[in-house]
Formats: sequence, structure tokens, C-alpha cells
Amino acid sequence: MISIIGYGNLSKSLITGLRNGNYSGDITVYDPYVTKKLHKKITLKRKLDADILKCKLIFLGVKPNKFKDIAKSLQNITKNTILVSLMAGISIKKLRELTHISRIARVMTNINCAHGKAQSFIFFNSNCEPKDKNSLLKFLMMLVKHMSSHLKKN
Repeated sequence: MISIIGYGNLSKSLITGLRNGNYSGDITVYDPYVTKKLHKKITLKRKLDADILKCKLIFLGVKPNKFKDIAKSLQNITKNTILVSLMAGISIKKLRELTHISRIARVMTNINCAHGKAQSFIFFNSNCEPKDKNSLLKFLMMLVKHMSSHLKKN
């Protein structure tokens, strides 16, 4: 199960990409402003509760100017959770400072992830262990249909 906080264009694209990539797990979305019904396999919550905060992966897809409003609520996340920020302009240092979460990753992507064609960049903070990195990378591979590297092999 994953949680997504915020249901804007990027979060919608992420969910579409996961469904197109055959992700069959549960998705819980927190957004107090969504009024329409979501896909039948998506649980919508209007309150940030324990179900959301206990997930292994929590994607933070709110607008940067709304982040401070929910940062304190995120302080109750379990220590095994990886907070994955989709927000531009908020550094990992700032995320850690406001949430006290130790495992944080930033993913810079775009709405093309809905079609498996987004170019994405991932940065992990130093508290993320190799298993955390592998877990998130494996998960995000559902959003890409092709990957190449321009790195030289030694």
C-alpha cells in the first residue's frame, strides 16, 4: 500500500502511470479539497490519519506553499517509512527540519509519467539505506517503459 498526499495533476499522473504499469496494491489519497469520486481502487481520505502515515512509501504531492500546513501532521510517520517528495523548491533539509522524518527522497518528474514517458530524477538523503533505494527504484520502474544510461562502464 502507498499513500499520496495531495491530488493535483502530478499525483493523478502518478496514479495513472502506476495503474498502467500494473501496480495492483492499494493506493490511499489524502486531499481535503477533492469532492469527486476517485477510481474504485483508490481510497480517498479527507483527514490525515494513521492508515496514511503507516505506509512504507508516502508521496508528498502538495503545492509547496501548502506544505507547512501539513508538515506537523507528518511527524507521526513510522520510522520505516520513506517520504517521497514530488514538490519543487523544498529541499530535503527543509523537509527534514519541518517533519523530523529521517528517510526522505526527492523525485522530480512530470505528468508524462501517466504514459510511462517521464524523465525522472531521484535523490535520496543519507539516511536512506540501500534497501530503501532499491524498494523505491523498483516501485518507480512501473512508471517507465524505457531506460538508458549514458554512463561509461569501467
